[in-house]
Amino acid sequence: MLNLIIHGSTTHGWAFSELNLGEEVRACNQIAFQAWSPTGTSLAVKTLRQNQWLLARPETPLSRRPQWLTLAIGCHEVQRLQFVFAGSGFHQVFMSPIVLRRIESTTTWVHFEQRGPECFRVAMPSKNSSITVSLASFHRWRSLGSNTSMHFGSNDLGLLTMRGPAGDQSVCLAFPTVFRSARTLLPIAYVGISSFLLGSFALRGRPILSSLNKSLFAAHLFSIITTLREIAIRRRIQPERAWDIRARERPYWYISYSNSAVESEAIANADLEEVLDGFDRAWLKQGNVLEIGCGAGRLLKALAQKVGNAYGVDFSGEMVRLAQTRLRGFSNVITLKNDGSSLSMFEKEKFDFVFSFAVFQHIPTISNVEAYFREIHRVLKPMGEVKLQVDGRGDSVLWRSFKILIGNDSWSGIFLSRSELLALAKTHGFEVIRLGHRPSRRGVLGRQNLWIHMRKPSSLEQIPAREG
Repeated sequence: MLNLIIHGSTTHGWAFSELNLGEEVRACNQIAFQAWSPTGTSLAVKTLRQNQWLLARPETPLSRRPQWLTLAIGCHEVQRLQFVFAGSGFHQVFMSPIVLRRIESTTTWVHFEQRGPECFRVAMPSKNSSITVSLASFHRWRSLGSNTSMHFGSNDLGLLTMRGPAGDQSVCLAFPTVFRSARTLLPIAYVGISSFLLGSFALRGRPILSSLNKSLFAAHLFSIITTLREIAIRRRIQPERAWDIRARERPYWYISYSNSAVESEAIANADLEEVLDGFDRAWLKQGNVLEIGCGAGRLLKALAQKVGNAYGVDFSGEMVRLAQTRLRGFSNVITLKNDGSSLSMFEKEKFDFVFSFAVFQHIPTISNVEAYFREIHRVLKPMGEVKLQVDGRGDSVLWRSFKILIGNDSWSGIFLSRSELLALAKTHGFEVIRLGHRPSRRGVLGRQNLWIHMRKPSSLEQIPAREG
């Protein structure tokens, strides 16, 4: 059993483990092993053939739980195997002993005839024989009709497998009725609503109900409209480029649902109060503070008079440019561009307080969130604190179901639950001071407005989280 710990750094690094194949095992044609990583370490496998290293498995993150991996390898042609573990920061990897196998198989082709969009006829060669069909298997598939003698599953490649009595068998497969209806009706409704909204934007040149944009109702409506529009327009654009476009179009609207820098700053103090709630502000007078996702710098400007030094990072170059212009007169504020997950421009234990407001709700992958948790722990001083606002709709089964249908993008990011946040905090060495939803605010529903307040302990002692 391999138990590998990579302490690493903020830069991408690798660790290697090699296996020599002796003459006595050269008869194998397949290797199998279990591998997993609680920290999402990537694994690549290389083979040395005729003194040349070839890639047998591309660099892919390992699952958090033990999972069997099987690779077809001609052992008689391979001199050595190399297992490459990659990632940045702290990582832990487990790998079971490697099993060398000799698989002898023959392929028998059977008659397969499609009889419609959901039905086909297949010739089973013998009773309880198992055949593989070159169709992707879906666990939501259900057998239609009265033929209950056939059993369905999937192989290692995710292809449909069938087992049943010998002879010609008629099979019909379909998704459940509710799922089929949702898959049919939701895209139609989505296209219709999006077309209406995009037409309204094009004709009027400004958001619908913009004259009411100071009301909480209108702000929530803008949030819904924005989500529909952004999914329709920029779903497949790289996140950094999408936010650069938003910064050039209407940065203050995308940041705080306001129409100008003046209006954005008018509500910045109220937002900053939400950030600093529960934090010892006297401590910040001489301290260093970091904002992740500083946008155009509206909160940094409100914060500048309250702290010793303020820093902001954002992975949109256009947003950073706007922030630098806005904060030009503040000598104690610095804004920098990052890559959306790393804080490598800062040394270890630099900050007293780190926060992020209305940013993590736009992050489309859990790996980026985990990378930020690791980096925040690195740059935070012992006993330093961090407050993050995330999209807390992960506690809702209904919202999670809806999320499966619409997916993640650079505007509608991942949903997180309280238990997931607590697990992230524990995994990355934080003690949780407070965790809970806050009331609705401008453009954000109460369920979205989930805050976690954490501290980097100076010892191994932990304090329990309090809900609220």
